[in-house]
Amino acid sequence: MNQPKSLLLYCQHSVGIGHLVRSFALAEALGNQFDVTLVSGGAFPSNFHVPNNIRFVQLTPIAQNEAGNLELVETGLALHEVMTIRKKRVMEVYKELLPDILLTEFFPFGKIQFMGELLPILKLIKKSEKPVMVVSSLRDILELKSTAEKVQQRFSISVSEENYHALLVHGDADFIRLAETFPEINQITRPIYYTGYVTTHTPSAGINHQNFNKVVLSLGGGKVGPAFVKKVVGAFINHGFGKGITLKVIAGPNYPTDAWEEAKQLFSAVKGLELVHSVPNLLNEWRQARLSVSMAGYNTSMELISNRIPALLLPYENSTNTEQTLRSQKLQSAGLARTIDFNEASEKDMADAIKESLDFIPSPKIMDMNGANNSSTLLTRLVNEHYDKFKTAVK
Repeated sequence: MNQPKSLLLYCQHSVGIGHLVRSFALAEALGNQFDVTLVSGGAFPSNFHVPNNIRFVQLTPIAQNEAGNLELVETGLALHEVMTIRKKRVMEVYKELLPDILLTEFFPFGKIQFMGELLPILKLIKKSEKPVMVVSSLRDILELKSTAEKVQQRFSISVSEENYHALLVHGDADFIRLAETFPEINQITRPIYYTGYVTTHTPSAGINHQNFNKVVLSLGGGKVGPAFVKKVVGAFINHGFGKGITLKVIAGPNYPTDAWEEAKQLFSAVKGLELVHSVPNLLNEWRQARLSVSMAGYNTSMELISNRIPALLLPYENSTNTEQTLRSQKLQSAGLARTIDFNEASEKDMADAIKESLDFIPSPKIMDMNGANNSSTLLTRLVNEHYDKFKTAVK
């Protein structure tokens, strides 16, 4: 029996946990065909479980604050010292594994602050006698504020052309194409494959959400959740969501400790309001909800759409994050979800939007949600058909 080819997947999540969630789902599917090692550079969430069919390497974690600046998570070392340690560790893993495939999540179209960890490996691959297929793993929408910068554009195009063999876009080309958020994509000659959306659960069907009276506010990882809790809970207390409608708040594993303690003190006695820090299975909460209220990150949005959960999306946006606004607008236009501008909405606006969404039924529009398995099948075909070409493809 042939030994499975080895695959090294690099992922850096910085603000939320979406990049890691998607990478875990992708790695688990890839693990059925390849010998997968996932290197993660962000803080590991307390309630996460590593798929049992992959090897996991945790780097000293680095996060990103809302201003877009890198910050340390759990060490007394200086940032430059940690970056040096991480760079050395990533190279050690690469040399130990000598993979057949290098898959970089979002890079070189984002995460360029971490180029020091990846560019030396790309340089080593070009000098190596062993063929290595280098692929970028991208979500459906890139950051407009980043891709509009000429320096970022030139970097992404140059690194892709010089080092990469293909781009995997984990989206549906009939819903949104990469060119909408990266118009210069036509300057890249490497093949681009749309895999479908990467989701983690088997879609449920046949649930009548009108039978429930609970609104569920979920905040993903929770790091930027306090402002959402303040406004949505304030809307519930001061304006209500309708007769008999209750609210459950799921803060998330990375919700700030001080903010969590404050929320419990302020809101624990509010009738019809339930506060929980995290839950073992968020999908089960959505399946028993009249309405989901959440941010509009890739993973949350696609799990909601895949399972036809009635949803009101509150896109998170700051100086470096814009993709949620475009995604939520596209989903609303397709009849798949509803949305409201969180930053502009008052508590009254929020309460009205939630009440108006209680009877919302998502469109039956079909999108490709089998991105993880499709990616595995595609990479298997590419590496088997073209393996001996990778040695010279980007020399």
